[in-house]
Amino acid sequence: MGETELYVAAAFQLNAVAAVATVVGGLVICSNHTLRLATPKALATTLSISGGVTLFLSLMVVFGYSTIEFARHFRDSADTIVGKSWVASTLCLGVGIIIVYSVGFVVEKLTPGVDPQTPKQPVYSNVRESQQGNMQESVYLASPQDEGFIKMDETAKQKLQQMGVLSAIAIALHNIPSGIATFTASVEHPRIGLAMVMGVGLHNIAEGVAIAAPVYFATGSKKRGIMWCLIACIAEHLGAFIAFGIVGKEENNFTEGIVYGIVAGMMATTAMKEIFPTAYMYANGRIHLVSNGGLLGMVLMAISLSFFKHNQEQAIMMEKEMHVATAFQLNVAAALATVVGGLVICSQRTLRLATPMALATTLGISGGVTIFLSLMVLLGYSVLEFSITFDDNTDETNTGLSWLAATICLGIGIVIVYCVDYVVQKLTPAADSQTPKQSTGSDARESPQPHPLENVYIASPPQDHGFIRMNEAAKEKLQQMGILSGIAIALHNIPSGIATFTAGVEHPSVGLAMAIGVGLHNLAEGVAVAAPVYFATGSKCKGIAWCIVAAVAEHFGAFIAFAAVNDDGHSHEAALYGIVAGMMTTTTLKEIFPTAYVYANGRVHLVSSGVLIGMILMATGLSFFQYVGV
Repeated sequence: MGETELYVAAAFQLNAVAAVATVVGGLVICSNHTLRLATPKALATTLSISGGVTLFLSLMVVFGYSTIEFARHFRDSADTIVGKSWVASTLCLGVGIIIVYSVGFVVEKLTPGVDPQTPKQPVYSNVRESQQGNMQESVYLASPQDEGFIKMDETAKQKLQQMGVLSAIAIALHNIPSGIATFTASVEHPRIGLAMVMGVGLHNIAEGVAIAAPVYFATGSKKRGIMWCLIACIAEHLGAFIAFGIVGKEENNFTEGIVYGIVAGMMATTAMKEIFPTAYMYANGRIHLVSNGGLLGMVLMAISLSFFKHNQEQAIMMEKEMHVATAFQLNVAAALATVVGGLVICSQRTLRLATPMALATTLGISGGVTIFLSLMVLLGYSVLEFSITFDDNTDETNTGLSWLAATICLGIGIVIVYCVDYVVQKLTPAADSQTPKQSTGSDARESPQPHPLENVYIASPPQDHGFIRMNEAAKEKLQQMGILSGIAIALHNIPSGIATFTAGVEHPSVGLAMAIGVGLHNLAEGVAVAAPVYFATGSKCKGIAWCIVAAVAEHFGAFIAFAAVNDDGHSHEAALYGIVAGMMTTTTLKEIFPTAYVYANGRVHLVSSGVLIGMILMATGLSFFQYVGV
């Protein structure tokens, strides 16, 4: 994979991060605590910082790149090169402005009801899961002092829901230019793209609130609110693909000059036409919030870009550094799978999907992926790196020493996992409490009558019409088990973080495969952490919070691996590959397969089929990667 392809991959990844911020903003509806944080003051400040960042980057950076690219194109006209470059960039800036106004015109025609005349101060507050409903149409969020919802009739609810849906459509259309801007800024200058992601991401967080809140308050459905955020999020990726189709992989100064100029116009217009006016609306007369936020965003960008320029020689990401960034991103994706698994508790429908059969199959595939990569790939890389280290010896001695050293490292990895497991057992002895091995969760309402589950089985049968009732002692014991499971899984996730990062830092294709395997495992882990806490307390937030703790631990492993592989020495990398191979093989045989068999409950074919599917998928995937040269 060449440097250009890595920059393209990084640009898509940065765009994905900015787009996901819309969903993050929408998650505010998941808890009344987070809802109270989304005050008009907070939204005004966030949007103004976003506007400052966006405006600064658009005019000071992206427009500058446009003039530079045009200057390179017009280099034969020495006398008029500056004038031509500025004229061309200015024309492109104007085109960008026209594009945004055209998109705004289309949005107004498609969504005429998006600006209804309704009160400008909405309220929400302490509601239970069965809320009374309410929210005003401007999506103003009231302060925590308001102690109840304003009651609405069905017509008002329908109108509010329509406003949220139309807002989502409008924002989705507006997000396409944002995707173009983020990708374009990132594909040639990743550090500029990172700065752009900060600005667009802050904007998208507020957008997520604007989409999800009215839908949630009108319907009482968190899923619908989040779903419309996802639609707006996906639209941003369309912009990235449009930019990729224009810029492509070929370097063309004229084309890049045009794209940079248009993007500068679009983002500057978006800041002045959408971001700042919305910020002023939320500020409700407190202009200093917007002005201070805008200046703060500009100053932050100026300081950070000055730092990048000062350290330009060190900051330029060559292929090795890009691999490091990719490895961290893969590790983040694998770790987030724990949280995704925990989200199963957000809906009774998803709870029913987390059957023992599904978990057994998922863990089987994860085990097949992991053990294939550990023995067929990572151990092979360890032997290869050691052979380079011992290249002064004869071929026979070199091969023998390489295999011996790799085997020793494999053994060290095995010992590490057993040591971690020993520490876990000492720290969390109650995690193995004697509780029933079969639990059920089904058609409970939002305030469940929980049921203990030692192995965190979530029953499939929808015909069970209630949870098994528990007394307070049983609830406390179940909650303790979930928390201790979270701590234990967090400790076990550190080796997984090391493995994912190590696999990705030198060979992104292998890292991607490892992230898939670890991610599948983490999905089941998320269920194992969140479900018992939720069934014991009735709190979805607490269950997901412990999933986040387990996910964060995986990043510690990545940083440990980064410190170990930051040296280019072959011996260091060889040792780390061998150790990681040992850790992941042991984790598979000691943790993943046994857990899969427990969930299978005698249906061994579920696990064996899953393992074989995982191995075949990895073999096919890696063959494809090798064929295309990734």
